[in-house]
Amino acid sequence: MFLGSAALIAGYLTLTAFGGEKMTLAMQTEQIAKDIATKVADLRTQKTAECDALVASEAKAKFDEMMAAAPAPADTKAAPVKKGGKNSKGGPKVDPLPTPAPPAPVDPDKAKKDGKFAPVNPEADKAKKDSKFTPATPEADKAKKDSKFKKGGK
Repeated sequence: MFLGSAALIAGYLTLTAFGGEKMTLAMQTEQIAKDIATKVADLRTQKTAECDALVASEAKAKFDEMMAAAPAPADTKAAPVKKGGKNSKGGPKVDPLPTPAPPAPVDPDKAKKDGKFAPVNPEADKAKKDSKFTPATPEADKAKKDSKFKKGGK
């Protein structure tokens, strides 16, 4: 039994070691096309890397040439900047902004004749506006809700 299984394994290895089955012309063509595509992709990657390296070296040489031809920047030493302490008053001096003059009060009678109106006393006008729209009391709110329910409102 042991010998039979060993012979069976040896036969299987012999048949599969050499391809096992014969390749047809279509299979051979397909295998060749795969191998060519792989080699072309490898060659393309290699040549792209070589081209990138050549371009980088040429660009570096051109950059070095341009930097050598450019005039050197002048060494101007700026005054040292004081870093802030508690009582330091560093920084530029800035004049304060001018304050605009308040608008002159306009007489309402004269303004009505001209077609323009500007209030003389803005605080009084604000008080009038606020008095027109007084907030409702809770009792008024409740009465309003009750009236809606009695009428069948929403």
